[in-house]
Amino acid sequence: MTTTKGTSPAEKPEAASRPSRRWRRRLISAGFLLVALFVYRAPILEFLGGILIIDDDLTAMDVVVIMGRSGPYRAVPLNEIAELYKNGQAKQILLIEDRSSRIVKAEIVPSIETVITAEFVKSDIPTAILTTLAGDFSRGSEMWLALSGWLKEHPEAHVTVICDQFHSRGGAYHAHNVLPASEYARVHWHTIPDKRYDVSNWWHTQFGVIEVVSASISFVHSYIISEPTEAANLWNPDEYERSLIERTVP
Repeated sequence: MTTTKGTSPAEKPEAASRPSRRWRRRLISAGFLLVALFVYRAPILEFLGGILIIDDDLTAMDVVVIMGRSGPYRAVPLNEIAELYKNGQAKQILLIEDRSSRIVKAEIVPSIETVITAEFVKSDIPTAILTTLAGDFSRGSEMWLALSGWLKEHPEAHVTVICDQFHSRGGAYHAHNVLPASEYARVHWHTIPDKRYDVSNWWHTQFGVIEVVSASISFVHSYIISEPTEAANLWNPDEYERSLIERTVP
């Protein structure tokens, strides 16, 4: 006759307490991790923001490149351009401008070229240093192709692209996908931080958080399909004009 060995009453509480001890250790570890993240949040967030940034030395550059879409919804770094020229770091300005907006074609708002030229005159900067490549560049790749054409015509020139600080890495990645390697090697980057925040404090303001999140999404989008996302949070005059027409037409 075989007897079954049973579990003593003392063993049952001990076995039941093992999962609870494991959960307590996990909760304690998670608590320490949260405390560490809170204490070291500044260097961690600065590191995460720095991943989105690429910045090069300006001293050896020949041409400063500005890319933008015409309209009142995209600021032009006029003060930075003037400072670069006065410091001898911008011998020539190459503007690649998308003029696909209908309100620009209708001359309701001025083009970026017009704004820059007027500012150059006020600042006693010769307008001859400005070269403009304008067209209907509705996609970011079309702007880089326009730059590629200019680089082919100037095989010895190096250019520095001026861009927003947190969008520089995404722009560089997209340029790398569009430009041939020999041309991309002659493209460099100079970032301009927002006056309200930079990589060292972007998480202190709502605008900084929105900018970093937007730049991160744009970079991931470019990484996946090799095409930058359009800035959805910016006011689009074409969409606004279309919405007005739809409201007024019965």
